[in-house]
Amino acid sequence: MIGSDDIMFPFARQVFGRKCLVGLLDKIEESLQRYEGFFRWDSRVANAEKKDICVRDYLANGDKRNGHPTYEGTNAWEVLRKKNEYDVLLYEYARGLYVQQSAIYQ
Repeated sequence: MIGSDDIMFPFARQVFGRKCLVGLLDKIEESLQRYEGFFRWDSRVANAEKKDICVRDYLANGDKRNGHPTYEGTNAWEVLRKKNEYDVLLYEYARGLYVQQSAIYQ
């Protein structure tokens, strides 16, 4: 049976592909450089040097989040995976889109 998520997913991918500049946390430095160029942060901030210091501080010190265990392979993991199936598929699409956009925004 085809559900509304099955119908909407191709549209979500299309919108994502046309409207989003993808950044990835596991490629944060490269992502921030991409955003900086795309949004022209240096020309939009009052103090570009202060902005650079802020970015360097963030990259050096991280975001202060605590690590959490994953429970991959458990029943709970599988239930959540199924519930969030389209989110996971869209994330995987975004990772591929990031690679494609690298050729444009480098």
